[in-house]
Amino acid sequence: AIDGMIPIKKEVLEYDGNAWEYDFEKLGIGFNTEEAINKAYSIGRSGNIFYRLYSIIKTRINEHQIYLEVYFDRDLMTEALKNIKQQVDRQEKNASVQFLDRKITLVTHETGKRLDISKNIDNWTTKLEVKDFTTFNLIVDEIDPEIKESDINHIESIIGKFSTKFNQGDANRSYNIKLACSKINGILLMPGQDFSMNKSLGPRTSENGYKDAPVILKNELVKSAGGGVCQVTTTLYNAVLLSKLKVVERQHHSMPLGYIDMGRDATIAEDYIDFKFRNSNGYPIAIFSSVTGNVVSVYILGKDREAGMDVVLKSQVVEEYEPQGEEVEYSDEIPEDVRIVIREPKNGYKVLLYRETYGADGVLLLREKISEDIYAPVKSKVKVGRKITQEMP
Repeated sequence: AIDGMIPIKKEVLEYDGNAWEYDFEKLGIGFNTEEAINKAYSIGRSGNIFYRLYSIIKTRINEHQIYLEVYFDRDLMTEALKNIKQQVDRQEKNASVQFLDRKITLVTHETGKRLDISKNIDNWTTKLEVKDFTTFNLIVDEIDPEIKESDINHIESIIGKFSTKFNQGDANRSYNIKLACSKINGILLMPGQDFSMNKSLGPRTSENGYKDAPVILKNELVKSAGGGVCQVTTTLYNAVLLSKLKVVERQHHSMPLGYIDMGRDATIAEDYIDFKFRNSNGYPIAIFSSVTGNVVSVYILGKDREAGMDVVLKSQVVEEYEPQGEEVEYSDEIPEDVRIVIREPKNGYKVLLYRETYGADGVLLLREKISEDIYAPVKSKVKVGRKITQEMP
């Protein structure tokens, strides 16, 4: 008898209720029948006369078994697994937060799936080598995402919110403000995790989608890619302060701004000036930002704090400085007695910022000094005609 004469001619692979069926030919699976037949034919035909008679008698009594060897094409089987992998694999997804119409919704996480081709091909070929042609159950690893819904279920209310207004007349600046808002919208921060505005916004270049708009450079407004993103940074800074989170890095502008009280602004400049803060409250938080009309708003969502608690920011000007003298730029292009004012003088200020926390009964619970900023005075800048000395003939 020849063992292995199995009528099955298909391999079935299964995972999670799905089945993939392959003909043996597609996988290069077969049996070495010629070798088995040669072995069967040789029984009783080798050795001396006594050994040949013994083999014949033994075969008739015990039915001498001839075993078939199975062969397969590992490369074809690997290609089959690659095809299944494309259907099975799934990228894991972190849980996230949605914030629409001031309503908070948690979006559950998704577990990832990875079919390990090497592990499966080894197990599959081992199974075939012992001529086991039953259904092969694929091994698929499940990958947990970094953030699960249970990790963020404390995000339940607005813990800090701030808005500023901007001039919609400057289309490029308005565009940059909206783009910057989209870059920070929906960011999750786990406890102890730091946020970097520069990292979130990316390089402020035209290649990165930013347009030219006014920025402050050496106390003057000049056009540069990304003008307007500092207003989003300032709005976020105030929301962070109202959320009582730890500010890691912040620098004020060189001069006061029209859309925010002095001492409450924050600037950034590529990689050398950044705004950073840390989620220091022990629970996850989420950042959301939006633009409605000429108003940009930033919300910090997190664990609901004590009902009725109120946080207020107060700026206090403690010193004022007048500019001394003026900057003069001489020009041969205008008459000697003409003076053109290029920049008006601006007073400087020393400003203290305090944060006050009130209880539900309106009683002041805590007063903290947040910062001490100095805005240097700015001299006026004028252009005057250069005196021309006439040469004697």
